[in-house]
Amino acid sequence: PQRSLLTTPTRQNLYVRGGFGSFLSPELEAFGFYELNEKSLLSSDVNFSGSDGHLEIQESGFRFLDANISYYEKTNEDYRFKLEGGVVADKYSSISPYSDPNSPEKENLGASVKGTVKKMENAFTGFEASLGGSIFESELSLANSQINSFLRSGTVSEKTYFASFSKFWAGQRMYETFDVSAQFQGGNYGQAPLQNWITAGAALEYERLLNFTTRVTGEVGFQYVSDPFSNKFYVTPEVQIKHNFTDAFSVSGSAFTKPKMQTQQEHLQYNRFLGGGTELRHAYVAGVKGEANYQLFEGNR
Repeated sequence: PQRSLLTTPTRQNLYVRGGFGSFLSPELEAFGFYELNEKSLLSSDVNFSGSDGHLEIQESGFRFLDANISYYEKTNEDYRFKLEGGVVADKYSSISPYSDPNSPEKENLGASVKGTVKKMENAFTGFEASLGGSIFESELSLANSQINSFLRSGTVSEKTYFASFSKFWAGQRMYETFDVSAQFQGGNYGQAPLQNWITAGAALEYERLLNFTTRVTGEVGFQYVSDPFSNKFYVTPEVQIKHNFTDAFSVSGSAFTKPKMQTQQEHLQYNRFLGGGTELRHAYVAGVKGEANYQLFEGNR
């Protein structure tokens, strides 16, 4: 009989959702996907929301905007390349509880880029490497002297950079894998003299599937952290266990300890009341987590 080959159809998708409400509150969500050829494609997304006044007792407003674009390519030698870029533009007006004609404003602007190369020799063996960086600026302007008692005006500029490498392979026994990784991240912020911070570390991960029901993952590594306040080395162990009692019911748990360093961008986007003069300091966190999962209907978790 004549042979029939299955082929992947060309994908060209566009999704857009928009809205407009009272007090001039537009919003927009858009996602685009375009397949250039059989081995490369482009995707992008835009998220926007804003308001020109949503409080009755004071004038206020906000704007959130982030846009991203990605390019993917796969070669004949099982290499996969990915290039990502993004921008962010947020603005807040009258961020304080005081009503004043010269209301304070805060504006965040930033951009980032990341490149990734990955090679898969098979489902369990390969490597992945990434390199990238970002720039960010936040400006808080205050016109009311009453507000200056608890907010500091000014501009914060930040540059970050990072690199990572991971190599993974299958063990000699069935259903076990190894993963060795290394990562580096750093940045500087503020006015001259600049404040610098660095995190660097390496780890080894072991994963094993036992009896087709229990998956155990263990990781041990070390990490070096340097910020304007301290320079320290840490050991970073982590254990994860997941057990499937049935196809529908499973439990999982994990425990870990590791240092954590957040960038100026993460702090200033999360807390809109932060302004100039914010200094970064790392934290050492430990956690234990447990979870039970039941699949009530097939295909739903």
